[in-house]
Amino acid sequence: DKLYYNLTLLGVLLLMLAASCWKLNRNTTFQPLHQTLRRSHIMWCLLMVLSLVYVIIQKPLLHYLMSSVETEIGPRYQHGASRYMDLSEWQSAVDRIQSFLECCGVEGYTDWYTSTWIPISALKIDSSLYSKVMQPNGKLLVPLVPSSCCRSQGGECGHRGWLTESNRSWSN
Repeated sequence: DKLYYNLTLLGVLLLMLAASCWKLNRNTTFQPLHQTLRRSHIMWCLLMVLSLVYVIIQKPLLHYLMSSVETEIGPRYQHGASRYMDLSEWQSAVDRIQSFLECCGVEGYTDWYTSTWIPISALKIDSSLYSKVMQPNGKLLVPLVPSSCCRSQGGECGHRGWLTESNRSWSN
């Protein structure tokens, strides 16, 4: 949405510039300047029409591009998220993507709640809770997110406070 609004603002600014040049052309009485401005008037009218077309088609085009990117990258990203604690390469890749794009998960932060990305041995919780959160594959389904989902690296956000000492040092 941020990209759409920035592109719309650019289109509106181009339309305003074209309209002001048209107004300047209409108010000119000096004949040689009038001929030169007449050609520029045609160019600005063409630019204004192109800007209008640009503003009209950008929303559906951006929607199509975003949905195609989401269908291509979404499953791969979810696979990487499920392997987050298994391999440090996946962890660093997912953290870089989330930090760069300022996002958390594919659809939102709750994607991490439904992904079995934390192995049972990584958490320091009471063993009586294991049966409630353990999945058949030996991973946990818990409402925690990676630290790269947090706006700041301090505080109570993220999964690091739940990790055992050996896993905490590995995930830094």
